[in-house]
Amino acid sequence: MPGFMKQVFVLIIILSFVSLSGQEFPDELNNGFQQEVCDCLNNSPQKKMETAGACIDNWITKYSAKFNSYIDFNSKKNPQEQFSEIAVKFIRQNRENLIVNCGEITEILRAVRKKLLENDKKNYESIDLDSINKSIDNKEDNNFLLTRAKYYFFHDEWDRSKADFNKILESDPQNDKAVYFLGLINELTGNYREAVDLYHQLIDITKDETYLNDIYIVKRKMKERSGN
Repeated sequence: MPGFMKQVFVLIIILSFVSLSGQEFPDELNNGFQQEVCDCLNNSPQKKMETAGACIDNWITKYSAKFNSYIDFNSKKNPQEQFSEIAVKFIRQNRENLIVNCGEITEILRAVRKKLLENDKKNYESIDLDSINKSIDNKEDNNFLLTRAKYYFFHDEWDRSKADFNKILESDPQNDKAVYFLGLINELTGNYREAVDLYHQLIDITKDETYLNDIYIVKRKMKERSGN
């Protein structure tokens, strides 16, 4: 049942989703998945999200008989729909290992995040910092603080940026933007454990498991730093 997983993979990696439990898969499937998909991506001329999706699609098709064994042919739900659900569950449950252990996948995700940040940066290139500072002096408003904190962030002034984000959290501890950018600052400055803790906090605040990608990216960096 080929042809559907490329789109599914892209959605799983980029978009938020609910946690899954219940379905367990044998080690023979789990162990080969990351290696074969990563090898496929290594041997592909283009390292893009769509390429990774195609590699996963090919792998699922190759082992379709294994996944077919989980289909309940007595169910009212049609077999192809069941197959799709089973394959998606498998990918979700193996997502961390794939990202952490396959550097090419990590680089693709980092490139996606970099592009999003570059788009955000454009909003802060022509900020009148003097005006923002005066507004903050007159009234310490979190909106002004956030603007200044992001201005500092995008100009690599980590300490100033961090101070403003922490000040925001003093009055608004659930501010997801402040938590996210503090996570990024800690990640970019090599404080990986602090970054992971902040990304976990962000998931608790937003209920958005998209940020698991950031956690797995950091875990990949931790693995590279340890030399494993």
